[in-house]
Amino acid sequence: MPPKNPKDPSKPRARESSGSQKLNLLYRISQVVGSDLGMSDVLKVIATTTADLMLCKIVAILLFDEASGTLNVAVVRSTQGTPPDLASVPADKTISGKAVRTGAPQLLTDLSIMAPGIRGFAQQQGVKSMLTMPMMIGGRAIGVINSYSTRSTGFDNEDMKLLSLVASQAAIAVENARMSSLKAAFRQLKSKA
Repeated sequence: MPPKNPKDPSKPRARESSGSQKLNLLYRISQVVGSDLGMSDVLKVIATTTADLMLCKIVAILLFDEASGTLNVAVVRSTQGTPPDLASVPADKTISGKAVRTGAPQLLTDLSIMAPGIRGFAQQQGVKSMLTMPMMIGGRAIGVINSYSTRSTGFDNEDMKLLSLVASQAAIAVENARMSSLKAAFRQLKSKA
């Protein structure tokens, strides 16, 4: 005799489908880690894939410049509209900078304290919260990934884990792209000598 309230057979498949989709997106990011793509292409793939993975309207990747103490906006991916042209933000006065300084993720639900350059655009997009995840290499932050959500509930623990995983992979990909660029420059200098 069948159970009185059988489970909807489509629900496990939907969950598997969502899980499979997340796995495929994470796989796409892992492929970038070992690639020979240039920095710009690496960052574009990571930003686009992160937006799909986190179901976010906006994703920004900022790289930390220790010499100037700034976070330089490397890429902004938006599902709607053109983001403002931002160059850099001070690391000592922003939530992203706090993530770099502490090495810990930061959750922002009060948009009034968001960096002014992005705040207006984020509000136009209906953003209600931002999760900033540091990209760590050897105990130091080399930048952050900012994920902006329109969900009123913001981000949950699964979102934090996912973005942490992405940020770890992104940090390795960024360092690999930097090393590739340095090796190419060295080879070019060597060939001229």
